[in-house]
Parts: sequence; C-alpha cells; structure tokens
Amino acid sequence: LQTLLARRLGVKVDELSQIFALGALDLLITHSGGHVRQLMSFVQESCTYTSDLPISLTAARRAIRQMVAIYSTSIPEAFWSKLAELDLDPQQQIRNGDADYLSMLHNLMLLEYVNGGDDETNLAAESGPWYAVHPIVRLLPKFLSALERVKQEQLERG
Repeated sequence: LQTLLARRLGVKVDELSQIFALGALDLLITHSGGHVRQLMSFVQESCTYTSDLPISLTAARRAIRQMVAIYSTSIPEAFWSKLAELDLDPQQQIRNGDADYLSMLHNLMLLEYVNGGDDETNLAAESGPWYAVHPIVRLLPKFLSALERVKQEQLERG
C-alpha cells in the first residue's frame, strides 16, 4: 500500500516519511484494512486537519475518528452477533447468499481478501476468499460486547 500511495502522490516510497509523521501512515493503512479507497479517503481527510507537512499522527487519528463515528451509528443491531461470529470463525467464511453478510460487505463492515495460490498453472488454486471484520468495527464497544457474548454462548454450547 505504501508503494501504491507513493505512486498516487508522485513520490518515491522513501519520501513518504516527509509527507507523514512517524506512525501516521501505518495507522492509516492499518485502519483502512488494506482497502485502497478508504486509505485514500483517510489521507485526504487527514490533510484537512493539518496546514503543513508532514501529516501528523493527530491528524491521522482525527480522520479515522470520523469513520468510527459513521460505523458506530450505521451498523444495525442484528449485525453485531454475525460480525462477532465471523471474527471468531477460524475459517473466516460467510454463508453464501446471506443478505446480511452481503450488506456488510457492501458497506465495508466486512472486508474480503483473496490469497493467491502458489500453483501458477491452476488459477483457482487456494484463491478462495476469506473475510474479516473491518479494523475500525473491531474497536467499537458494541462489537466488543457482541464478541464476549458470542464467546460465552460458544463456551456454554461446548
């Protein structure tokens, strides 16, 4: 992502340290979940909170906080348990055709990742998707409560 961002900004990767204060870029990348459009949005929003370079860690945090506020108020109550269940699933798979999961993907509450296979001749080898709860959603108190609740339910079921 740093390479992509450097190209977008028209600089070399090692020049990013002149644009972002120590830790600011890593924070933005981590909280974007690897989603390029969200990373670019965070960078743009960070720029509104600073008057000069490098973009400070404080500006990066403020940009992320806006997304925290959006997720805090936009996730329906019925989704919290499903998000927690997915987070605890070692396979990190969603049920095909489940409208809730599709909505979560569309609204970036969940992110889809695909690992490439080692077999260059078999294009489908190990290329199945896996899913993860968006890093910002994972910070929210409602998610953390749902996670504890689902863990407890799983323990009780044995």
